[in-house]
Amino acid sequence: MKDFTRIREMLRELFRELAPDFSLRKPVGLMHYIPEHYVPNPHEVKSFKRAAERAGVSFCWISRWETPHTDEELTNVFRML
Repeated sequence: MKDFTRIREMLRELFRELAPDFSLRKPVGLMHYIPEHYVPNPHEVKSFKRAAERAGVSFCWISRWETPHTDEELTNVFRML
């Protein structure tokens, strides 16, 4: 995961598809690394967050919990925003 410019371009394209018209609301990002599959180093986490924010995400939440999040946990996170 060295080239975050490709990720940034993919995120921009995704945002254009989801909200083709002008909107003042920016999307919120959630990146969940499951440690048994991949453990990112601090530089990779910071670089991904920066790439997402430059692509147009208003807030990027990085999670490294051991298990996937439940719907209730995600709802609570979005309520806090």
